[in-house]
Amino acid sequence: MTIDNTISNAASGTILASGSGAQVQLDNATISGGKLQTSGSKAVIDALGGTTDVFSGGTVTSGSLVEINDGSTLSLSQRIEDIPLSSSSRSLPLNDSM
Repeated sequence: MTIDNTISNAASGTILASGSGAQVQLDNATISGGKLQTSGSKAVIDALGGTTDVFSGGTVTSGSLVEINDGSTLSLSQRIEDIPLSSSSRSLPLNDSM
């Protein structure tokens, strides 16, 4: 699934990549509220290269994998705990504005 728009979730809304190799791709997405979650081997929330994405006012579920590709920016504005972040670049372009 690719998200390339603005999504406003209630507190109970979930964006889920579920299953082996499942992906939710962020393509200049703005997501407010709810939670991001992955479940399954190599399931990932993927900020596509060259995009600017925002996730605010929600939760990234502990143990979920978030991948940030070359040239992309993912701005997070919530508490981040025990979340494996990966990047195909040498530095992680993560703006943590907790």
